[in-house]
Amino acid sequence: MTVSPGLRPYLSPLTALVGGGGKTTTMFALARECLGQGKTVLVTTTTHLADHRLDRPLPYDSLMLRPDLAPGKLSGACVAAGAFPGLGLKAGLVLLVSGEDEDSRDGRKRLAGIDPRAITAMKSGFDFVFVEADGSRGLPLKVPGLGEPVLPPGAGTVLGLIGLDCLGSRVLAGAVHRPEGFEALGLDLGRVLGPEELAIVAGHPLGLFKDVPPGARKLVLLNKADLVSEAQARDLAALLAGLPGIDAVGIWGRGSGPASLLEGAVVYSRLPKESAP
Repeated sequence: MTVSPGLRPYLSPLTALVGGGGKTTTMFALARECLGQGKTVLVTTTTHLADHRLDRPLPYDSLMLRPDLAPGKLSGACVAAGAFPGLGLKAGLVLLVSGEDEDSRDGRKRLAGIDPRAITAMKSGFDFVFVEADGSRGLPLKVPGLGEPVLPPGAGTVLGLIGLDCLGSRVLAGAVHRPEGFEALGLDLGRVLGPEELAIVAGHPLGLFKDVPPGARKLVLLNKADLVSEAQARDLAALLAGLPGIDAVGIWGRGSGPASLLEGAVVYSRLPKESAP
């Protein structure tokens, strides 16, 4: 999976991923590509990640468990000093979490996130820090619930993902995450999801970019674009790019032939295309 040729110039040293439709896969792909360019990279989460320790190949090179960085356990003095011994000792791509727990719904193991304040304090030690700051239980679209997303202070870029396999689905459990939240956006339960509905989710203050701090870049990534036509994907990108506050819209889709042209393409942007850090 190659994501970053189009996206990477728009990333910030601290980039958070929210939404649905492939955040974890995208995060590790971006991190791996930045690492391949000689950058130092840290991957972490403020929520939960699926436990990939039985996967082959692993999406990361080493896993660091730091219970002392869990929410509620992190000392203010540690944050103030920015001192996190041991983080820079491992080479390659490091996944930092605070521990493990079980999903209350299905009993599967998950990796637990770290205190957002720690991420902000440690970002100066890496060229790039990627943070999964939202959960969607593998579904392509979501509206954040109470207390979501969990964005680290100082995030310079927020990358919001939408899986295009949601098109044509209805606002119902099993098709979207937290369907009850869509009603606050004026999208009633059972409503069919089309371009206009996705534009509402992307542009509403309680939608995809809820609680994004002022000054942070807002990038939309339309994922799984190989499941629709290129014209559909580009028309949707143009629609979202016209929304106030959206800085750039990218498209990614697996496939061969014309579909390969969609890999990481930023098709609309209000931002100057500067060199990545």
